[in-house]
Amino acid sequence: MAEREGFEPSVPVPAHILSRDAQSATLSPLLGKALNKFAPRNRSIEIEILLRKNAKKRLLTSIWSDPSFPNEFNTNLLHLITMKTTFASILFSLASVSLSTASTDTTASEKTPESPFNTVGMRIGFDSDTKVSLTSYELYETSDPQWSWDLSESMTTGIGYEAAIGALAGEGEVSAYIHFGFTLEFAHDALPVTLVLATGPSLYSEDTFEDFDLGGNVQFTSSAGLNWQVCDGWAVEYRYQHTSNAGLESHNPGLNMHAFALSHNF
Repeated sequence: MAEREGFEPSVPVPAHILSRDAQSATLSPLLGKALNKFAPRNRSIEIEILLRKNAKKRLLTSIWSDPSFPNEFNTNLLHLITMKTTFASILFSLASVSLSTASTDTTASEKTPESPFNTVGMRIGFDSDTKVSLTSYELYETSDPQWSWDLSESMTTGIGYEAAIGALAGEGEVSAYIHFGFTLEFAHDALPVTLVLATGPSLYSEDTFEDFDLGGNVQFTSSAGLNWQVCDGWAVEYRYQHTSNAGLESHNPGLNMHAFALSHNF
């Protein structure tokens, strides 16, 4: 049978070949069915993301749209800074107190040097010259012998210190003075009386008492006396003392006095 033109293709067409165009009428229904299987899941994810974004947006919008937000925020921030500053100040104060306490404890634990002076007393003196009337008043301190030697089994001697501040008054004048010197003591174990020799310089604020000229402001006072320990911690003393300028001035009359003292040993 002869071929009919236009009825049968001259070139064979492969079976089951669909259009390669994704938008063709043949492929679209198939793709739609495949995508429809995942559509509910995708839409739920998109809705959840949108809800989260909208919730955050609504939250921020409500916060920033609140007129009291800036004031409350600033107040809370200032309150937080104040609390932190106060806490830091308290910590610093506690640290300072701790360091101060530790420093005080360290200082207190160190041994404080003791003063060699252990006797205080009051002394009054009267001049032994009938040509002038002078009286001395003084407060003084003495020490136990700082260097001592045994002269025998019962006799000892030692050198100590003495210091005094006082006033010499008479003939209408008053002169303040200070004195520092050394003492030489001789003591016997069986006797409550000690022989005391003393010498040292004195500085006077005035050296003229009406017609009596002491001969300069720098003087040297030497004495010899007896110290009697009348009871525990208390003693009385008599000394005869001589004050002169040791030749520092051409005029050097000297001053001799009888002095009496009451002292307490601690």
